[in-house]
Amino acid sequence: MTILWVAISALIFGTIAFHYSRQRKERIEYHELAKERWMQTRNQTMRLNELNLLQKKLDQTNNETRSLKEAVSRLDFILREIEGLIEEGNLSLSETLLSRFSKHLRQLLHEGASDEILIREAFEYLESCLSMMAAMSRHSWAFEIHKENFAELDSNRKVKSLIVTPWIFNHLWQDCLDNKIETSVQIFISSDTYDTTINLSYNGKDESMTLELQ
Repeated sequence: MTILWVAISALIFGTIAFHYSRQRKERIEYHELAKERWMQTRNQTMRLNELNLLQKKLDQTNNETRSLKEAVSRLDFILREIEGLIEEGNLSLSETLLSRFSKHLRQLLHEGASDEILIREAFEYLESCLSMMAAMSRHSWAFEIHKENFAELDSNRKVKSLIVTPWIFNHLWQDCLDNKIETSVQIFISSDTYDTTINLSYNGKDESMTLELQ
């Protein structure tokens, strides 16, 4: 009986040790993979400096230019947040935020390659930006984008690049950092023959911007 119990105990502890060792190996491998992805993303960020240098050539009194430069400068902060999450071992959130940040960065670089962008792409990039910021806040708030009053015929028209996402970034950034966004962020988009209007509503605040459709 004693021999049987020893054998059973050895089997149980051996199984536990095996699973622990496997989980530990998986965590180490994931940590290394996350670190590698973080470094790749940081290298990609270097390309944004070129974009920033180009923007500095524009009129310094241009509010749109200042908004863009502020949005670009915040990307390093987000990278440091991701690195901190990896070091803490919060792999799930770091993976989510890293994936959304990488997507946002790719879209930003794509958008910065031309003076104009399709309005439907601008909406996609807006959604990616909001998704990334929600992840930064550990999903303490949600967002909705309402396009009921946007004419589908306008989807293939263009607007000026690098306007919509930096505008949203600037309005939500500080409240996002301070965890002051209550429950949800609502975006209402409408259009007419000449313009599209984007309304931002949260915490009892309302902001809007109008863009000329090309």
